[in-house]
Amino acid sequence: MFNVEILVANPGINTDPDRNFSYDDIHTINAIQRSFKSFQVNPNTHPRLIDLYSGDGPIAKMTADMGWLPENITCVDLYTPATPVIKGVHWSYINLNNLAFALRLNEPLPPQVEQYRHTFDVVTDWLGFLYTKQRDIPIIHHFFARPGGYILNEGIVKE
Repeated sequence: MFNVEILVANPGINTDPDRNFSYDDIHTINAIQRSFKSFQVNPNTHPRLIDLYSGDGPIAKMTADMGWLPENITCVDLYTPATPVIKGVHWSYINLNNLAFALRLNEPLPPQVEQYRHTFDVVTDWLGFLYTKQRDIPIIHHFFARPGGYILNEGIVKE
């Protein structure tokens, strides 16, 4: 029987020192803006956005500053933000490594996680490679992205 926690019932506080690494990083901001412009991704064409490994929400804040509505942004992390930099977004506490494991084994998912399957127009993942096995990253991204959705992964994009 499959018995790993995917939906984190009691997330702790995020103490990762890099949880806000990109908040004021002009190189990250410029890279995201260039990528969105290059692929014609904007809040009108791609309104629903999910940010994976959100930390305190710096990528969500950047995208909200670019015009995405906070209520259309979902932040996913294993922990609650210590000092959230954005208000009005949805937070979901999901163990993404365990999600990838369950997806590889074709195991049933909790309804609170299943509801996100193929629903987002934009998936952002700026530092997930630090926390996830390389083979699992595409599995996770494609779980959340709608068909034809846009995936921004540390400057690597897929549509």
